[in-house]
Amino acid sequence: MNSKFVQKIGSKCELVAKTVSLQLLQTIAIGSFLLFGGVFLGYIDIEWWGILIVLTTVGLVDYYLRKVVDDRHGFPLSAINSGIGICLFLRTEWWPILLFASLVAIASKYLLRSGDKHFFNPSYTAIFLMIMLFGNEAYINHFQWGHDWFVLLPILLLGAFVTVRAGLWDSVLVFWGTLLICLNLFVDYTWDDFVWVFLTGSFLIMSFHGFTDPATMPKERRYRVLFAAQIAILFFICRQIINEGYSFFAAYFLVNCFEVGLWRLEGKTWRGYDLRLIVQSGLTLFLILLLAGLSFSFYVETDGVWPRLLTNRCVQFICQWGIEDAWEVD
Repeated sequence: MNSKFVQKIGSKCELVAKTVSLQLLQTIAIGSFLLFGGVFLGYIDIEWWGILIVLTTVGLVDYYLRKVVDDRHGFPLSAINSGIGICLFLRTEWWPILLFASLVAIASKYLLRSGDKHFFNPSYTAIFLMIMLFGNEAYINHFQWGHDWFVLLPILLLGAFVTVRAGLWDSVLVFWGTLLICLNLFVDYTWDDFVWVFLTGSFLIMSFHGFTDPATMPKERRYRVLFAAQIAILFFICRQIINEGYSFFAAYFLVNCFEVGLWRLEGKTWRGYDLRLIVQSGLTLFLILLLAGLSFSFYVETDGVWPRLLTNRCVQFICQWGIEDAWEVD
């Protein structure tokens, strides 16, 4: 009796330790980027008071909501990770935006849920919404880390280690593989374009740590790889339409919106086939056709010129509330 009780307690402690160690590993990785890369080396343009506002707000609000909503207590390590994500990417000179972003991030975690699982990535959702709401005051400096190998290599190694530890390496590989396929099929680019957009510290951090939130990632691999592929395809679609540095966050937000409905299909079948897999595969195919159509329409309009990766192209309906396309070819 005592032996079984000890084994039961031991297994639970081992499970908790494994979960906490992963969160700690994430905190160490992205926290080191913020501390050394941002505060000491100056790659990130954020003041110490901005970091203090964000981390204090996410910590206190998460602790309170966890007690009220879930009736649980504990150190808000997950919220701290969300706060670090906001500090790494969201740039603003107006402190209320940082405060509001922190509130939105944690509120989305507890208020936008399916059962006990939130379906929006807290920090990425908050960053995207701040840029949508306060576009003149909030922005993302996609190139803040530069392209030096001694900066990118630690980010790459730590990101890969955390992703493998989380068991989500397949999502990152599918994401990058889909990016390369779309890059070679639907746009024209040079090596300098590729380096300018993809080989940056910001994009590497987004690529790795965007796929290590177990709450917002599908648990089964067949769903997870389609999730990652959809983000990659939507990234190109957003770049085709708005051509902004926040295209990754926009793509992640939109795919999270898809997940709200897809989760409800898990476990259901249609004529013996997995209904969620059918719908998610169809949605992925639709996004591929949409990207292909956008690229081909540009090709036709410009008499045989494929859109460049960094072409200044903007659909006026989105950028200027018009109804015609405004394209410029570099």
